Amino acid sequence: MNLRLKEICSVHSGYTMRSRLEPASHGGVLAIQAADLIADGTINLSTAVKTAVPAGRYETRAGDVLFRSRGTHTFAVAVPGELFEPAIAVTPLFIIRPNDEKVDAHYLAWALNQDEAQSHFRRSSQGQTIQMVSKQVLEDTLIPLPSVAQQKQVASAAELADRQAALERRLVERRRSLLSLQFAQFAHSFSEEPRQNRTNS
Repeated sequence: MNLRLKEICSVHSGYTMRSRLEPASHGGVLAIQAADLIADGTINLSTAVKTAVPAGRYETRAGDVLFRSRGTHTFAVAVPGELFEPAIAVTPLFIIRPNDEKVDAHYLAWALNQDEAQSHFRRSSQGQTIQMVSKQVLEDTLIPLPSVAQQKQVASAAELADRQAALERRLVERRRSLLSLQFAQFAHSFSEEPRQNRTNS
């Protein structure tokens, strides 16, 4: 079964900044911006600033999905359970609040990042220099909807696959670094050899 996103979620725009987002002198709420979303499916809460903007309709919390609607890469991230303090989302982020009886947040983020949904977003942005996904286009996105239990299984399997891929990338980078170091040492020792020969002669 496929349902449009608006049939299983509510969608709200993030807070629109009129000027530079100023940090709160004390207290405040965490302001999550597009730059804080990482394409690997995480949110870097350590880079988010605290602001005096009241949460209200811009509040986001664990169980929501944040969607980056503008840029060369549009993608969705589920808000983590370790978000224990008040927070808001800032445009161009959309706050997607799933009906948790119908859809799991982590599954929804996964589904929005798949080729079918991404193709839908690209088609809607044809002719634009920078890809921009409107609220209506996002709400009209078709989401494949197995049972919630099956959704959780898919999300869990996808997370494990992502972790394995990240580990493999780190291993490749480590091997590359070690090889670069070995080659540099070899080149250095090779360049030193003629100098030593000239000294001996």
